[in-house]
Amino acid sequence: MRRREFSITEIEEAVIVAHARFEIEVNRKNGKISRLRVHDGIGGKELIPEGRFAGDSWDLPLDRFEIVSRDPRCVRIEVLRADESWRFETRYEIYPRGYLVCTFSVEARVEQATPRPLSIDVPLSEAVVFSHAHTPVNWVNDSEDIRSFRAFGVDFSTDERPVSCSVNLLVEQVMRGMQGRPQRKDIVEEGDARVLRWSMSDGRANPVPAGYRYRNRWGLSVTSLDDDAGPVAGQRIYHWYGRFPRYPSDDLVTEMAEYGCSILILHMPSFSYISGSVPADEKEMRRVVDKAHSFGIRTLFYCVPQLISIEAPYHDDYRKYRTENLRVWHSLKETHIVFYEEDTSFDADELCLRCSQAYEFIFSSVLRCVDAYGFDGIYVDYAWPAAGICSDPTHDHDPGIFNFSDYWRILREWREALGDEALMIGHGGGLLVSSDFVEAFDGCLSGEAQKELDPRVIGRHIGAAPTLWAMHRRKQALFRSAWTIPQLVREGMTPHTGLGVTGTSIIASLDPAHHRELLPLWQMWRAFPVERARVYTYLQPGVVEVDNDEVYYTLFATDDPYYLLILANSGGPYHDANPSVGVRARLNSDVLGFSGDLRAWRLRGGSYETFRIAEVDTVSDATVDVPEILLYEAVGFVLSPGHPPGTLGALRRHLDGRWERLSRIHRKKAERNEWVDRRIDEWARQPQSANRLDYHDFIRNRLTE
Repeated sequence: MRRREFSITEIEEAVIVAHARFEIEVNRKNGKISRLRVHDGIGGKELIPEGRFAGDSWDLPLDRFEIVSRDPRCVRIEVLRADESWRFETRYEIYPRGYLVCTFSVEARVEQATPRPLSIDVPLSEAVVFSHAHTPVNWVNDSEDIRSFRAFGVDFSTDERPVSCSVNLLVEQVMRGMQGRPQRKDIVEEGDARVLRWSMSDGRANPVPAGYRYRNRWGLSVTSLDDDAGPVAGQRIYHWYGRFPRYPSDDLVTEMAEYGCSILILHMPSFSYISGSVPADEKEMRRVVDKAHSFGIRTLFYCVPQLISIEAPYHDDYRKYRTENLRVWHSLKETHIVFYEEDTSFDADELCLRCSQAYEFIFSSVLRCVDAYGFDGIYVDYAWPAAGICSDPTHDHDPGIFNFSDYWRILREWREALGDEALMIGHGGGLLVSSDFVEAFDGCLSGEAQKELDPRVIGRHIGAAPTLWAMHRRKQALFRSAWTIPQLVREGMTPHTGLGVTGTSIIASLDPAHHRELLPLWQMWRAFPVERARVYTYLQPGVVEVDNDEVYYTLFATDDPYYLLILANSGGPYHDANPSVGVRARLNSDVLGFSGDLRAWRLRGGSYETFRIAEVDTVSDATVDVPEILLYEAVGFVLSPGHPPGTLGALRRHLDGRWERLSRIHRKKAERNEWVDRRIDEWARQPQSANRLDYHDFIRNRLTE
């Protein structure tokens, strides 16, 4: 999880809220955002041109500027501006994860007060934000449709890298502007800036009576690359997605532990309903969690911030707190794409988090499940503020809201309740939206909507550890093959290895070693204290140099100092033109802060069975030499000026005893695989198996698979 400490500096003209990754400056003279500075992984960059301001478009005399809270969890600033006709109140809440929430109201003080055009503007520097690779983004089915109610903004790079930062602008009441006028999003070129503009009125407004009041809320997030690996990067994650059976057997958990599993996530089918928190079998849930803990495996469970199953016994109790977005999840029971056997217990409606009863139900049920079964954290699916807007007139909110602020609030309060040691991983379900993951998460999960491991869509610029949903059958070549390994190394990405038998969309496997090529990479991460390391890839240039561009790398570094360098051959013209290829990698000792020779332990093997550790020649001149590296092979090196980390010795001892354990493991594996074969044969004889829905029909009107 990103560092949460930030400082508050008061100067004559502004209040500066600063963090290692960003700075936000609120101007004391006009009450607007005068600076937005981000650390792009290399250095600080000013995103707002000098003399420009982010915030509302009205210029009114300042009446009051007050810091009402200096709480390290949230800085609150209140601003009042007014003239003879209008009163404009603003309240900023600035949070240490890199976002602010601004609540404002504008009130007419005289009869026939004429509104001026109102918009929320964020001017972004043409030179810093738009002169290199950048992608204006608007998250909806059609990314070109600027009318979407969701966040919009820009993912961008400040230099030649593909991506390094992101800025998002969100508005709460998206359906109604001043005097009921429709709203509009635009990105407008204005001199040295392009302005993210959310217009809430136009020049056609008629005069209004005294006491007329318009209120709304907007949010602004800024994220960037972070070299802090945190508790997720380099972890060995199994994602249990089993419906048949609901829970992994003890021998299956034992095999997961054999290969180095450090996180086990129990997904939706382990629960009675899609909202999670209600196990399908309490005794079995406790057995699995206890078994995992006996191996030191941390366990997470599936939950969602806003869904409620239509078949849950408590659905009727919360019916009046739903949004108009019904059947957000639909199991398509006429096919077996989702489930081999018909099961609609996960069909769900959406709850409105602005309703206190719904909020408390979701918030408390998750914490009760953590406490009851001893989970080590939560896996949040549907990790976005809302599937749609809520206009229910019986709810205590303005009509047409996109409720991003209560989404951030529930994540923030879950984190506070669970503590910093708990794990939180969020799954956006499709292309990742940086503002959806700016709060609380240690890792962001991508994969369903992408066709390649592109840094612009995997979330490197979000600051949370990028992880990969690798379970869809159609993504075998991309996400579960030998080719995948160099891509994971290049992007510093951590995959979720899927297990379980559910339906024909997700892989049906009870074999923890089904992605054979991944297990050697797991052992490299396992050999090193990755959770307290900084992680460097090509997105942090100048740290590692390689003399073969087809060989990708990841470097983990701790303060001890210890280093883990992983090199992987992606192949290409150079590989094809030579009978064998090697690589030399040079570490920048000035940047990393070491001098002298380093002892080196080489980590290598094409499978778990052949994986081996050997101390090799001392590394001099900070250069690691690999004379031969096979296509798609990964080779690791643990480097240290003295003794190796304890994790390396522990792994070596574990590997020394693997042969006696593997004979038992393989016998159990064979029994499980035979059971899966028989069950699939049985399902193939059911009438439902003939319902072969076309894949494109399956994903029609869905954001992702």
